[in-house]
Amino acid sequence: AHADFAIKLPKDLDPVNAAPLFCAGVTAYNALKVSKVRPGQWVSIVGIGGLGSIAVSYAKAMGMNIIAVVQENDKAASNLAMSIGANLVYDGPADKHGQWIQEHVGGVHAAIVVAVAIVAYEQALISLRSGGKLIAVALPVGKLSIPIFETVLRSIQVIGSVVGTRQDMREALELARQHNIKCTVQSRPLEDINQILDDMLNYRISGRIVKYNRNKYEVNDHQDWIHQSRISLSRFVKTTRQIDQWKKDSIDKINQLADQCRSDVVKSLHKNKDQLIGRFSKITNRVRKGRDDEGYDERDLSKWMDDLKELKDELIEALNFHIEEDKQQSSWIQKITHEDFHDQADAKAGNL
Repeated sequence: AHADFAIKLPKDLDPVNAAPLFCAGVTAYNALKVSKVRPGQWVSIVGIGGLGSIAVSYAKAMGMNIIAVVQENDKAASNLAMSIGANLVYDGPADKHGQWIQEHVGGVHAAIVVAVAIVAYEQALISLRSGGKLIAVALPVGKLSIPIFETVLRSIQVIGSVVGTRQDMREALELARQHNIKCTVQSRPLEDINQILDDMLNYRISGRIVKYNRNKYEVNDHQDWIHQSRISLSRFVKTTRQIDQWKKDSIDKINQLADQCRSDVVKSLHKNKDQLIGRFSKITNRVRKGRDDEGYDERDLSKWMDDLKELKDELIEALNFHIEEDKQQSSWIQKITHEDFHDQADAKAGNL
């Protein structure tokens, strides 16, 4: 699914318990939200199964007074409704609950119908006080007859409500987290799917079934592992970025030192060249002067020859550079020096 349609699950919510909230939960929450029933006012939840039980929990969290309407003599549903916060429970005949509510509380401010039966809708209309709202959630086959005269005079409203928006989903999850809403959940493996379907068809299930793959894992068993994996991934990304920065800084430093080394070598070459040219000019001038003056002898000739030989040797070994490698990293240059032929001066060219 696209990330825009993903909802972040609060870390305090157990994934198995939260699973029903992503359908039944947001549906129940949105129905109560559009009813606009205020804390202390009465709301009826007609039908206490997986959806209805969650609606009772949300209504309790929202501060409403609750009447749960269950199937006739359904003690399990009655006990469930009372245990999760219903103030009153009706478990009598299906076609009598509207009048019963009028007699006991003077009508409800809103009736949330989640029971898939036309009679549930008909009785919900009867149960409303003036200005009340019927919130239609369940989808039974058939038509609902509404008395127009009474609906208008008593300002009755009929509102359809289907699931909810992404914002409704976020609000439903947050309310469940704040009030520790517990769904009635049975966690069963996928291998039991046929039995689960049979139980559903024969009304043997209270609440919701959360199926999981036994051969892999249950979602909640690995929440800590997932959290730690996210932390490890974050550290890995941070370390990788740090290494990349070290690499860049090191390359920049090496380039700076290499440029300095290159500059020092060029300067040394020019200096050596200028010295050799100067000395050659001096020898040439002495020879020319001796020739013009005819004032030289064997000793002068011998001296000039020695000077020329020495100059020749210097020209041959003009590039007398020494490269010292790093002892730990043989491919790295630690030091470059140029040794002058005469004064043996150590001209450091650069360090890497």
